[in-house]
Amino acid sequence: MWKNYYLQLKLPSSDGKNYETNAANTETVFRIIQSIPSPKAEPFKRWLAKVGYERVQEIEDPELATNKPSLRRLPVAESPL
Repeated sequence: MWKNYYLQLKLPSSDGKNYETNAANTETVFRIIQSIPSPKAEPFKRWLAKVGYERVQEIEDPELATNKPSLRRLPVAESPL
């Protein structure tokens, strides 16, 4: 299904050989993430929606961006240990 939305680029690997690697732009990556039906993907989807919403708010009010740390972190899964 996604074959029309990504490119295959030959990129060098650690062994020095070039391998065809799937590459996509940001919009396509977001669409792929949205299409994942797994419950395990839901925390990431919620985080992505929250960060996207915050970014829109920062565009509307640039002062909000100055009050936040520049690095946004993914939620870390709790360790069972």
